[in-house]
Amino acid sequence: MRRPGSNKVVETFTEATTNPTGGLVRPTRRKTKSKPFSIRLTDAERKQLEREAGSKPLAAYMRSKLLSNDKPTIARLLASLGASDLSRSMRDIAASARSGSFEETPETLLSLEAACAAIQDMRATLVRALGLKPRD
Repeated sequence: MRRPGSNKVVETFTEATTNPTGGLVRPTRRKTKSKPFSIRLTDAERKQLEREAGSKPLAAYMRSKLLSNDKPTIARLLASLGASDLSRSMRDIAASARSGSFEETPETLLSLEAACAAIQDMRATLVRALGLKPRD
């Protein structure tokens, strides 16, 4: 038998598996980039995760949920809340309604509808960012 890249005939198995410096040739192992992690789930929990994952592989979905960083989403929400001046406007409207001085004009109704839409949008954004199931 010939050693690859050599014209010398190898006599024994030991010679064939020994490198030129005298040590044994060990098969190289691929280093794993990730390590397994197991978790026990009930049938209902697993079915829920599979539904939420949709066509995405379950492991990839779970990894994305566990390691996601929703800080940018929450930061955008807080920025929109601060920019909207919504809390002051709603406080003024509530005070007017309590005192009986609230005037129902097309402008105030549009303002109320816009405020309600903004609140609903913020709620939906928070629900998504927190991974909760939205109510219908």
